[in-house]
Amino acid sequence: MTDNRIIITITKKQITRAVAFGVVILAFIIIALFVKFKIEDAKYYGPVFDFDSGDKYVNQAIEVWDKYGCSYFYNEDQDEALGNFERILGIESVKNYVRSQNTIYGFIHLYSDADIEYALNAIVYGCDDPKHDTGKFKSISDIPDRLFGCCYTQIQVRNNMNYAIDIVYNEFIEELKKADNM
Repeated sequence: MTDNRIIITITKKQITRAVAFGVVILAFIIIALFVKFKIEDAKYYGPVFDFDSGDKYVNQAIEVWDKYGCSYFYNEDQDEALGNFERILGIESVKNYVRSQNTIYGFIHLYSDADIEYALNAIVYGCDDPKHDTGKFKSISDIPDRLFGCCYTQIQVRNNMNYAIDIVYNEFIEELKKADNM
């Protein structure tokens, strides 16, 4: 009787190479998916506001926003606007929506829950308010476009004011320009 067994010998070096190759392929796939996501997603989350740092009126408006929050732009309705926005911040589904919209393929989170809260605080209260933490956002213009857009969308969906923030913000810039030209 003859023995027809085949013996295959695999060394540790071969196993190490195979694992390393697998890790490289996996990393490449993850990077490719991330890049694809960012490219496809960019058209939906461009800048909501013009935060052109070269425009002196925009810089003045950003300084005001950083100091007082978005309710400042509502002129005589500031207290009502602040109350409205504080109510919105208390709605848990606002943060849940922002979190879900900043997740790639359902499991890669672009921003932490703290970053989302910091961004919402910066938008509503400004970045100079010592009562509300804005974390790494030292200016409203520091908030990444995608995160800002998601937060802004949720604030606007539930906004009970007559005008959206971007409308009163742009009116404020126009008033600055008019005052400067007089």
